[in-house]
Amino acid sequence: MLEWAGVGLAVVVLVASALRFAQLVFRNEAVSSDGALRALIEDKDSTLTRYLRILGVRLEPFVFAAGLCLVAVTISLLFLTLFEEEVGFSIAAGLTFFPLAFYGLKDLVAWRAQEFEWQLIDALDLSASLSASGVTALKAIEAGSQGSSPQVKAEISNLVLRLKLGDSIEGATARLLDRYRSEGVRLFVNLLRSRWHGGADFDALLRALARVLRERKTFFVQARGQLSGAKYALIFAAVFPYLLIPFFQSQEPEWLAPITTHPVGPIILYLAIFLQVFGLLWTRAILRSKSW
Repeated sequence: MLEWAGVGLAVVVLVASALRFAQLVFRNEAVSSDGALRALIEDKDSTLTRYLRILGVRLEPFVFAAGLCLVAVTISLLFLTLFEEEVGFSIAAGLTFFPLAFYGLKDLVAWRAQEFEWQLIDALDLSASLSASGVTALKAIEAGSQGSSPQVKAEISNLVLRLKLGDSIEGATARLLDRYRSEGVRLFVNLLRSRWHGGADFDALLRALARVLRERKTFFVQARGQLSGAKYALIFAAVFPYLLIPFFQSQEPEWLAPITTHPVGPIILYLAIFLQVFGLLWTRAILRSKSW
């Protein structure tokens, strides 16, 4: 009965993970445009491809997804080595890796967006100084990005190129807004759109935005320092049990025998792994919550 329950759970997780990754691989998020540059403006990359480009991973989505599947198979085989007759639980243990990989990928993308926002501050300061000296808004943001990080320079250069080729400000900023979805980037995009449509005081807006982003950075650094204890405790609690297993196994070779030989041993081990994964995801949600 428990064997069939494990197989059923594995099938459910497999189907859900396959649907989610298929959605990431095949979903297109095209940007609407007006004008003759529709081919340049539309971003036909899948969501997973966009994630990989943001992270600087030069792999095709299918290759990356295949790598995740190989890791899941490895986990299943390791579990099957301990419990040769528990095929269903072995598959379910391997498929537990997919939710962790998905949320880990999203966290890395969010971290890169936050880093992009912080790197944007220096470009804003230089652009504000150039705009105050009489340089046009387009030249100011283009020159301001030259001394910034490669990511900021590439995105601002793409934005400036689209504007020079006659694109609208909405179309030119669409890729930046789509790739780096943070509050600071949204404020920067809205600033550019208000300047192009309303002709506001550009250097004053840039200075105000740079001050706001700098205050946000200070707040996040302080909050990260206050939560560092909980984060390191979480990492320690997640990793330490797996470090103890080889140590006790080397001291006492039969230390895992009760788990591998007892009929309910696989159930206890899998429930322990499942509860650990669930606890990691729950703690992640608490640490990332903005309500605290």
